Amino acid sequence: MTPGPAPAPGPDGQTNREPARRTGPWRPSGVLHPHGRRRVLATWKGGFQVEMDIREGRFRLDSDERVEDGGTDTAPMPSEYLFASVASCFAMAVAWAARKRRVELPDLEVVVNGIHDYPERRYEMIEVTAMSTLAATAPEEFDRLVHLAEDVCWITRSIVPGIGLRVSAAAPGGAVPGAAPDDGAAPAEEAS
Repeated sequence: MTPGPAPAPGPDGQTNREPARRTGPWRPSGVLHPHGRRRVLATWKGGFQVEMDIREGRFRLDSDERVEDGGTDTAPMPSEYLFASVASCFAMAVAWAARKRRVELPDLEVVVNGIHDYPERRYEMIEVTAMSTLAATAPEEFDRLVHLAEDVCWITRSIVPGIGLRVSAAAPGGAVPGAAPDDGAAPAEEAS
């Protein structure tokens, strides 16, 4: 087997880490699944209120900020949607693992907490805790389900190694950079 490319330097210039999954512009690696792109359209409604259109209008979500942060607190904050996506995907992954192993899962809750790094304006850690009465009655089995879920949860698998992000500016009605010519959607760095 031929060794892969040398690790790409990180933001700090260091190369003592695993090779990046994506380098350069986004492009499909291998065969792109027909549902491999995800598109969300966010429309600013004033203040900090944003309406999101998902799957071409099939679903709509609103987002806002807390009153103390200048919003009106009429909807979840964007970071709460991030944590909700982690929690829901991980819960689905644990349920999938239980079904795959033919384990009856009596109940399940997944709690996600974000640890702020205020000076850097980011979250430095996201903690995921899966809870079930199965952890009391069959702790080894529940632990296996949780570890299997780590291998199949698309959201956590995208976050852990780092996810590519490309930001661009465009005029309304203009071409979206990197969009597929057949669907007009911007390529997503996340698919679930």
